[in-house]
Amino acid sequence: MKSVGLRKWMGLAIPRCITLVALIVAVGSLSVGGRTWRNVDYVGDGIVGHQMDIHTPDTGAGPFPILVIIYGSAWTADNGKGPIGQASAAVWCPLGFAIASINHRSSGDVDYPAQIHDVKASIRFLRANASTYDIDPDRIGISGGSSGGHLAALAGTSGGVGDYTIGDVTINLEGDLGGHTNTSSRVQAVLIMAASTDFLLKTACDPNTVTTPEENLIGGPLDENVELVGLANPVTYVDSEDPPFRIFHGAEDPVVPHCESAALYAALKLARVPVEYTLVSGAGHNDIATVPSVGIEGVRFFRETLGQGS
Repeated sequence: MKSVGLRKWMGLAIPRCITLVALIVAVGSLSVGGRTWRNVDYVGDGIVGHQMDIHTPDTGAGPFPILVIIYGSAWTADNGKGPIGQASAAVWCPLGFAIASINHRSSGDVDYPAQIHDVKASIRFLRANASTYDIDPDRIGISGGSSGGHLAALAGTSGGVGDYTIGDVTINLEGDLGGHTNTSSRVQAVLIMAASTDFLLKTACDPNTVTTPEENLIGGPLDENVELVGLANPVTYVDSEDPPFRIFHGAEDPVVPHCESAALYAALKLARVPVEYTLVSGAGHNDIATVPSVGIEGVRFFRETLGQGS
């Protein structure tokens, strides 16, 4: 861990299953059937940060639409896939969706853009191996909350983007991980909650918020790395080719100000991307995931964008 100050932030900010508690409440199902593959190495290098768990339904006919789930951890965890994967499968598999909960390398392991390289490698792996897991390579959604929402949003807006330059800094958004680098990493739908989407807006909207996690991610102070910060912001890459987005943010979020979600929503609208944004009255960073209407809307969104499932 690069900063002791992050411990306090994490204690306030990170639920275990920020994107899916509301879905469990809404759907009321906690049974998991079907097939499960654990600790699948989607890169092939043997590290924990490159493992995923895959769950498929036990009823209905495949190939199934699949949701890639990314845990929130302020980018500090490399092994958070288990609990959120189980919770996600409990909700979505009975509805006819497969689940892939993925690990990614932490900001303590390596600086950005390694984390989005991991996410895209996992998507390429799933698409290239769709027949093995009985999933539909043309119906891949992605979801995350907090830092997981940042990576999910970034996967959505940067689909098809290779090298990208701001000022004197160039990064490659795809990376070269895994054995399927010629396979598309695009997704067909994105659902995010309480997500960081424009790091420099954080203190502009609320000077009292802590930027330690973002600084750890990019490897230095935000104001000294403006170009790299821009390259880490999902809003940077928005264009008309982006998939549909569903955005939720708590109106009382003290960790990630809701102006970040509002900015992403505005950019997507301007680009004529299908997008819906709900500012959840009274909700904070963690408790937004307990609002039943958020879960109901999440189910509706993925059913409409990826198909009904079962």
